[in-house]
Formats: sequence, C-alpha cells, structure tokens
Amino acid sequence: MKNNRWILGGAVTLLVLMVLAGCGKQAENTGAGGITESIPQTEQEPADETGTSDGTGKTDETGAETYLLIANGGDLVYEIDAAGNRLACYDLAAMRKAIGDDSYYCSSYSLVGVLDGFLIFQEYGLIPGGEGNYGDLIYGVDTQTLKMQPIWLPAQPEGYAVECCSIYDGNLYATVNENGIRSELCFVLENGTFQAQKTVVSNKVSRMIDDQTRTYDDKGSDNRGCYLRMLRENGFFLLYDYDDEQCYRVLEDGSRQALTGMPKENVNGIHYDAEGFVYLYFAYNDETATPGIYYYDFEEMTTKLLLEYDPYYTTDMELFYDEGCVYMCTDTGTEYGMKEILVYTLDVKTGERTDLFTVPSKPGASHSAVSADSVSNLKKWGEDLYMPAVVGKELMWTRLEVKDQSADYVDLGCPLETITTFVYGTVDYYSAKTPCPICGQDLQRYYGEYFRLDGSYSPFADAINARLKQIATNAYEAVPKSYTREEVAEDEEGHQEYAESYCETNENYVNDVEILHDRYLAVNGSSYWYGGGAHGMPGVEQYVFDLTTGEEISFRDLYSGSEEDFKTLCAEKTREDMLSRGDMSPYFETDPDTLYQEAYDDVSFEYTQILLREDGAYLNYAPYEMGPYADGFIEVRILDESIFR
Repeated sequence: MKNNRWILGGAVTLLVLMVLAGCGKQAENTGAGGITESIPQTEQEPADETGTSDGTGKTDETGAETYLLIANGGDLVYEIDAAGNRLACYDLAAMRKAIGDDSYYCSSYSLVGVLDGFLIFQEYGLIPGGEGNYGDLIYGVDTQTLKMQPIWLPAQPEGYAVECCSIYDGNLYATVNENGIRSELCFVLENGTFQAQKTVVSNKVSRMIDDQTRTYDDKGSDNRGCYLRMLRENGFFLLYDYDDEQCYRVLEDGSRQALTGMPKENVNGIHYDAEGFVYLYFAYNDETATPGIYYYDFEEMTTKLLLEYDPYYTTDMELFYDEGCVYMCTDTGTEYGMKEILVYTLDVKTGERTDLFTVPSKPGASHSAVSADSVSNLKKWGEDLYMPAVVGKELMWTRLEVKDQSADYVDLGCPLETITTFVYGTVDYYSAKTPCPICGQDLQRYYGEYFRLDGSYSPFADAINARLKQIATNAYEAVPKSYTREEVAEDEEGHQEYAESYCETNENYVNDVEILHDRYLAVNGSSYWYGGGAHGMPGVEQYVFDLTTGEEISFRDLYSGSEEDFKTLCAEKTREDMLSRGDMSPYFETDPDTLYQEAYDDVSFEYTQILLREDGAYLNYAPYEMGPYADGFIEVRILDESIFR
C-alpha cells in the first residue's frame, strides 16, 4: 500500500514521494549504483503489491507486521495487527506530561511512526535552549519509560530545516537542509542512542538536489518517504527544475529524464510509482486549462484527465492512493450543516468511479478532538478500511465492513474520546437556507443544534428541554425564509460574482455537556457568524440549569458580592493572568496597571460572560475585546469551586 503526495511550482521546487501510514512487506535491501552502502544491509523479502514497510508500525514477536492507527488531533495512538486486534496503546498526552518541556508537542500530526521502541516525531517547535526561536525538530520518545531523546536539532535558528522524515527498512531517514547543503541522513539506534550516518544517495544525485531543487514534506498528512526508497522501488525520484520549468525523473546514476507534456506549475502530487504519476492540477489564471486529477503515463509520456474538479469550488477532496485507485470523498448532503460524506474511488488507468459508502454527520459530535463525521482519518491496510466513528457515547477506531454502498462499524476496542453530550442525552438541530429570488444562490444559511436531556437525570428534564429548544427555535425563526426581488436587486451583481462573501451564515453547536457538583447541568456551545470580509466572528454559549428545580441559572444567582466587588475581582484577576503569562500574554495592553483599569471599565453584570466549570467561574473575553482575533477567547479564572457552596 502506497500513498504519495508532493507539490511542485510556486515556492516549492521538489517534493519527494511520501508514503501512507501503513505497512506491508519490507523492500529488498540490495546495493545500487546510485546508493552508497554505508547503511547496515540485511536480507529482506522483496517488495510485493501490498507495498513496503514505512515504519508507522513494526513487527511483533511472530515477525508479522503491525500498523499504527493515528487520528489527527487525538492523543491516543493504537497499534494493531493484520486482523485488527489491538496490541498496544500510546498516550501522547502522558508523553507530553512526562517530558515536561514545551519544546516537544508530541502531536499526532507530527508522529512519523514507531521504531525500536521509540515513537518518532518530526515537528516545527521551540528550539531547546534557543532563546525563544522556533525550528524543525526530530526526536523520539521511549514508549516504556516515556523519556525523550533528541535525534536532530538545528544548530542555529536560521538556515536549518527538516524537509522530509520517514522510517524505512528498519532505520530512520531525514532529508535535512543545513545552511543550504541538503543531504539525506540515516539515524541508526546504537546502544540506546540514535546515531547519524552519512547520506545514502550518491554524491552525484545529492549535488543535483542541492544545485537544482529544494525538498518538501507534506507534514499535514500521514505520507512519508525518502530518496533511498524511491530509488530502490522506482529506480528514480521526481524533480522540478525552476530554471527551465520542467519536471524530471532523476535516476540512480544522477542523470535525469524530462517529463514532456507536464504542466509547468501548480501541480499537487497524489502518488507516483514506476508506471505513472497521479496529480492534482490547479489551473490558476489559465482559462484554457482544466483543473482536476490527472494521470501521467511514464512509458507513453501522455496525460489523461481522470476527474474534472477544483477543490476550491467543490466539496470533492482526495484522501489517499492505494493499489491503483485514488480514494476520494465529496459532500452530498442537501441540508446546511448536515454533511453526507460519500467516499469513492477513481481507477487511475481507466478513470472509472466506484462509490463505496456514505458517512452522515452526527449532531453533537462535530467538536470532539477528533472529528467524528470526517473521513480525513480514513486508513487502509491490506484489504481493510479503518476510521474513527461514534458508537454509543464513545468515539472510537472501527473497522469498516462495506456492502451495498453503506458501512457497518466494527468495534476494535480502541476508544479515542467519550463524548459527554451523549452520556447525558441527545442532540437535535434546525437547518435553513434562504435563496436569492433572482439567481437562486444562497443569501443566508443557518444551522443550530440543541441538547435534549435524558429524563433519568432530572424530574424536570421536560422543562429544561423545552427551554433549550425554545432558544434554538427563536434563532431559527429569526432567519428570513425568503426575499423579494426588490430587496436583493441592489446587491445582485455582487453576490453572483462573490457568492460566499455575500452569503450570511450563522452556526450554533453543542460542544459538550457536564453536570457540575452533582446538581447543575451545563450545556456548553459555540457559534460562528459570517457576514462578509476576511473572517467571521466566533462565539461561546453556556446554558446552566438546576437539576433539582429545572430553573435556568446564571453566575449572578450564585455570586453574593456587589457589582463593584465583581468589577474589582475581574480587574485584579485579569492583571494576575497577564503577569503569569509573561512574554506569551494574549492581551493588547502591556502595562499591568493600565490593563487593570481597562478590565474594570469593561466588565459588568449585564454584559460580561462568566462561564461555570467544575473547578470554579471563568471570565470570558471575546476576540478583539482585550486581545487580537488570532489569540481567540481569553479565559480567566476568577473564583474557585466555592462559588457553588
């Protein structure tokens, strides 16, 4: 199984093949004319059609290869065998806590794989001892002791970068740029420490890379690769030359072959192997070209359009490549806010499309750490597909049993997150779209979720549910359901040309639900309103009910102080918060006393939002209120749990 993605054109010159986070048999490790033999050689089985090991998994005690289930945004990583049986669980949050150094994020997005008992990470982070400077890092975390071992750190903040990192053939490879000198290093574990060895591609090939190109790694995907692997498996790797705006195949002896007929720029690679190259073409400012997914045949040197589409204007998205097919998805839903994600495949030789299954949205689950209704975490290993899905109240890894364009979710015993909303009840929604009476394009869209409490948690559940539904109903009914031609005529030309900018959207979500101190139901939500411009405005909502009476309450019902006490408390806590954050303060104001006065003047019982949590009360500043939009909401704890007594 292979999945390769690279980009050429724009600011990028070369992107080496990168491989889907899966495992098959290991490639034959034999010498070749363009490869130095400084790396330990072992006898391996030759590669077969299932792909080659890229190190995201490992081999178990029986010698069978295993696979890592990595969910972007999640902290739990699972290792499974070929049958989908759980073998191990790695807790990235526990690793971060054990390391205790903000330089190392231990993020699922940056996880390369597991090697010799270490989880390997490549990420852009704070350089240890670098006086606040950021750079590329490679490090490993021992899965038993949770101790961190730096593998590659930049010698200085500028001029040093990691351009590709992968596990292949039992070793860790990295393409690094050290002050303009690019090389592929191999790191071998010796006596518990990763040692760097010399580059594994010939000097001639290395010079061509240095002189002509830059390497690039799509860090947002599971795809990983290295020059050595590409040379062994394909006999070449792909290169883009800025000087003549031409794509080439670079052979093991350092020579190169031009790929005639390829676009000169704006190409997003999906996969290439010895036979051909699958890529996405963006037809920027070229009205004669067709954007879409193409297949370039290396033998015939011809290009074929597989699918006409532009990802900026359609809901189609490529997921990964496997065994001659590009896995794609598209939203077929008709209600705003309720996606119906159809997964399908495109045969790269014939262009034939095969619909596989549909994943519907689940109201109340969209704001989990790992998106419950997104197929971005869809994986394929062997013949099986794996994806996170909501089963009951749990978001967990499942194996998909696909039949008749639908999928059943098989529990693997690999939970990712308990969705508290579904512990206490269910979520329903309203959806609306208001079209233009002249052109039919949407002028307004609304999506609003509301929580329904299970009756077992309160004898007043019906009253609580009626209030929550009424709040959602009021918002829904405020959306105009139609416009007259006269009302829209003035802006007709603008909204036809800039449809999304002229469409007002309002979205309200149930994020999570909790019961505070065994008495108060807290329904926590978020919102996002857009009415044109560079971005919309996010919001935070909270509705709190006393389960013993069914009454809706607020902070003022629990707080015994006066408004003057409240203003003084908020101002002092805001100043303390700024001082505690040091150089990372999110506030506009830099002087503590001036910030105190601004906070004192800003807050009031009537307009200030206070959020209730299990551990106390939090003052919530919206974007732009006290800090920039980019820093989001600023929460300041003003009282501890004594507020509930």
